[in-house]
Amino acid sequence: MSSADSLSFRLQASLKNSSLVAESARQETTAGPSDNDLIVLVQEGSEDAFGQLFDRYYVAVRSVARKILRNQEDVADVIQEAFMDVYLGARSYDPAKGTLKTWISYLAYHRSVKRV
Repeated sequence: MSSADSLSFRLQASLKNSSLVAESARQETTAGPSDNDLIVLVQEGSEDAFGQLFDRYYVAVRSVARKILRNQEDVADVIQEAFMDVYLGARSYDPAKGTLKTWISYLAYHRSVKRV
């Protein structure tokens, strides 16, 4: 099983528990690593850092997808695809062009529009 397949499987499992992820994101009050620290770790291949990014931005990505798409299956697919884009394309993130949240939201927006 390739790294991308393994990650895809974990994303699917995470989506099934999305209500728990959303709840934990709301309850998170500790500072934790910065977005820049996390994306650097993801660029180096850290799946743990990617998991933290997923937990941090799942709600934002879901919100973007739900505003464009009405079908929950499409929303779930876009969430998975957008986060795969983040993982596989982490090296293309440029902090000079905007925040990590903006970049991830941009990926989700374009995936949603393509799906429509």
